[in-house]
Amino acid sequence: MTRPLLALATALSTLLATAVATTAPAAAIEAPVAFAAVALPTWQADGVAWATTTAGGTVFVGGTFTAIRPPGAPAGTGQVPRTNLAAFDAATGEPTGCAPAFTLKDGTATVRALAVSPDGATLYVGGSFDTVDGVARQHLAALDLATCRLRTDFTPLPQGPVRALAVDARTVWFGGSFTAVGTTARSKAAAVAAVGTPDQGRLTAWDPSLDDDVLALALRPTGGQVVVGGLFDTVAGAASHGLTVVDAATGAAVRRFTASYVPAGSRVKAIAVDAAGFYVANEGYGTGSFDGRFMVDWDTWSQRWRDACLGATQDVEVFRGVLYSASHAHDCRSISAFPDGQRWHLLAETTRTAGKPSLLPWFPNTDDGIGERIGPRALTIASTASRGPVVWAVGEFTTVNGVPQQSITRFGSGPEQAEPSSTPFVLTSDAAGQVRIAWRRALDLDDSNLTYRVYREGTAAPIATLTAASWHWSRPQSTAVDTGLVPGSSPRYRVEVSDGSATRSTDWRAVTVRSTSSAYAEQVRADGAVFLWRYDEPGDVLVSDAVANHSGTLSGGATSRVAPAAVAGDPSTARTLLGGGSTIHSEVRYSAPKAFTAETWFKTTTTSGGKIMGFGDRRTGNSSSNDKHVYMTNTGRLVFGVLASGKPTSLSTPGSYNDGRWHHVAATQGSSGMTLYVDGVKIASNTTTTNQNVSGYWRVGGDTISSAWPDRPSSTSFVGSLDETAYYTKALPAAAVARHVEIARPPASTDTTPPSTPGTPVGAVEGGQVRLSWPASTDAGGAVSYVVHRSATSGAAPSPATAVVQPTTATATDDPGPGTWYYRVTAVDAAGNTSPASEQVRVEVRPGVTTVNLSPTADTFANAGAPGTNFGTSAQMTSRGSIGAVAYLRFDLPAAPAGTRLLGATLRLRTASDSLAGSVEPAPVRLTPGAWEETTLTWRDRPTPGPVVVGTVPAGTVPEQPIAVELTPGALTPGTTVTLAIAGEGTDSLTVWTREQSRALARPVLDLQYG
Repeated sequence: MTRPLLALATALSTLLATAVATTAPAAAIEAPVAFAAVALPTWQADGVAWATTTAGGTVFVGGTFTAIRPPGAPAGTGQVPRTNLAAFDAATGEPTGCAPAFTLKDGTATVRALAVSPDGATLYVGGSFDTVDGVARQHLAALDLATCRLRTDFTPLPQGPVRALAVDARTVWFGGSFTAVGTTARSKAAAVAAVGTPDQGRLTAWDPSLDDDVLALALRPTGGQVVVGGLFDTVAGAASHGLTVVDAATGAAVRRFTASYVPAGSRVKAIAVDAAGFYVANEGYGTGSFDGRFMVDWDTWSQRWRDACLGATQDVEVFRGVLYSASHAHDCRSISAFPDGQRWHLLAETTRTAGKPSLLPWFPNTDDGIGERIGPRALTIASTASRGPVVWAVGEFTTVNGVPQQSITRFGSGPEQAEPSSTPFVLTSDAAGQVRIAWRRALDLDDSNLTYRVYREGTAAPIATLTAASWHWSRPQSTAVDTGLVPGSSPRYRVEVSDGSATRSTDWRAVTVRSTSSAYAEQVRADGAVFLWRYDEPGDVLVSDAVANHSGTLSGGATSRVAPAAVAGDPSTARTLLGGGSTIHSEVRYSAPKAFTAETWFKTTTTSGGKIMGFGDRRTGNSSSNDKHVYMTNTGRLVFGVLASGKPTSLSTPGSYNDGRWHHVAATQGSSGMTLYVDGVKIASNTTTTNQNVSGYWRVGGDTISSAWPDRPSSTSFVGSLDETAYYTKALPAAAVARHVEIARPPASTDTTPPSTPGTPVGAVEGGQVRLSWPASTDAGGAVSYVVHRSATSGAAPSPATAVVQPTTATATDDPGPGTWYYRVTAVDAAGNTSPASEQVRVEVRPGVTTVNLSPTADTFANAGAPGTNFGTSAQMTSRGSIGAVAYLRFDLPAAPAGTRLLGATLRLRTASDSLAGSVEPAPVRLTPGAWEETTLTWRDRPTPGPVVVGTVPAGTVPEQPIAVELTPGALTPGTTVTLAIAGEGTDSLTVWTREQSRALARPVLDLQYG
């Protein structure tokens, strides 16, 4: 049948309110961040890099390594010797010829500190070494950058390793683990005259006298004061743990700091400065330590802000009002960012915020790497003429953004930048004449605000456009609603996301518009639900919210679109969790509710129990704080519990509910206490009105169940089906709970007639996935869903074990892995009646195969009945032997990827909707030489179809039937342009859609498989 395009064109679009929506368009790199999250090609080192600095377009890297190698080169290949110091072109990442060797006779040499003089002429190097290019030099050296040679006239002699440097035109301040310079006592910090001064290398009077190691030094931009950081507890005998500001000439303390700045279990690893203040990087050990960053104002010495992220900070750099840091941050809840979990090693945050800063959208990442497994150790920001600013990061890491890259990496200011991730989305129609398009916001590692456009097929302009924010720890739902649609129509939609530079689009998906609204969903919304998860998604991680944008996210395995679901007569589907950690968590972190209702439908036969729904402080894994939960015991009984004054308080059912039927459970708590309902009936209650006051996430399908809870099940993971999960910030009254069950369970249906048998499926392999479509079933009740069955055996009868996908439309996608697979489809109506299975289709998925899907660059037909007419703009083309008609399609075949050949080719067509579009006769597909143009081809100048038949359109086609024609791959030459002519030889015409058809699904496609 044809789609009612005119009716769809009159539809109205309404955009629902969306959290964090803005009107500003997305930008590729979001200001004030200056850098992209995409790593630039950079040479790498074979060890650990500890220090870096920059001057004159060159970046210097010091550490513990013996060689460098090109970007992408595996360890031990392409190596060029470099002994603990290397220099690189800041713009290209290529090494320069500067290669002095820093060595140590006894022990392992390392370069730990680098600083360049203000005039860019001298590089100061500190560390643990006793020789530079064969010349004795102890722990501190100066290199002439014009020649890259050791300055032999600069000879201070610190009696221990140097870990920190600060310089100006007259003085070099250095700190570390030494107790003397030459024969003069200096405890952990000293200063000498800079190169170019009359007393160069000579010890000055500066002597702050610290009792433990110095790890960081920074000079105030206006001069006069030096900020010192490290492990020390005292400055000149007076308490000041880890941090002090001293006079630049004498070392006398200008400002000491209490433990409220740097706690006893922490140390200062790095200090950055700007005109407003200084920024401190901290590393902590043990309970009560501090791992984050803080800013101190120069004028008041007060702390302007404090970032208490957990995960030892190794270095900080401030640039254009943004603080960039190297750490292994794993918990930034203290600044309203990501919860405890994955480590993020490179961050950017605001510098001018009072109280606490905010993270900015810049999230490149490394692994922990080797050595102490810290990740990045040091940062520097280089200026280049060709690329603008470039931030370099060095450390212990061995991967960057998941790609092998050891010790050294860099990030530019464009044009390279991260692109938006994919956008899982779902189409639902639970209100008459409306379609709800909901999607999980994409993730872009250098842009939080992305622009989304929703398109309905057949309309050129988007029906909705909005800009919304997302972060790697928060990717909530956005929603658009298309209204005024014709009931029974099946519009198709896609969602497009853009960061202002790159754009990514979903595939087209269809949904059937309802003629009546979902009574269940409307009632739940009317009762004030915060969210309602209906589980209509096609199989991705999104669990959409039918109330607002409080979506959930799936972790682990699940079966999607399970039907029949809990609500009778409603085409909405359910989801089956498979256990083993398969859970759903709310994307939003909620404050602990004082009053609440948690309700869901469930169906299971498990004998190992599990948590059905609850509230925990972790999104995934096992929460350390959790309550407000409903779990099932091994015997199928239900337990509802909260922590009241820290003690478990619970209600339970006397009966069991693991009988394989749908049941409704609602757990409420309010001013009257706790109540547990099952199937609309109050089972138990008490007067407990308090619960655990810990913020967290709603979890479905699993979380911690401690031994303190009664009848603790053997598994915390629930195995079973779930539907219509909802949360309210109030205790629903008994009548409301009963009403939900009443709506879902209307009087028993008298319908015993199954739907018609689905048509034979057509399968195509795209990117390793099998995409199926088939002629739809019909049913007197109207609503039909499908079950797709897959088997490795031809002719296998469908069974619950062979069911793999349960879509609500006549299309499906499966990811079976390599092999030969046989698919059949059954249809299920609202009463639960199942149709006979369709005929099977055989699909072969080959390992290591790359599939390319080509649209024709031209297609049309020539008709002997109108020999002078051009049909280039027609949405249909016809093939017939007499009166003659030939359809032509031109494709540009890409060259085979290196090391592969063309293994298979399939021409996908779809017959037109005309009643005579199908044909009782086959139609050969011939490889055809000769030039032709879509806009000028007529019967008179048509190319003669060639003698080689590469495939055949089968006989017996019907209108709107998808067709897959297997072509002979050996007849097609990759890297060339080919014309395929469909040249029928009988009298019955075949009419198929062309590339001008408005529905993408109906247009011709040539699938090529290379391997």
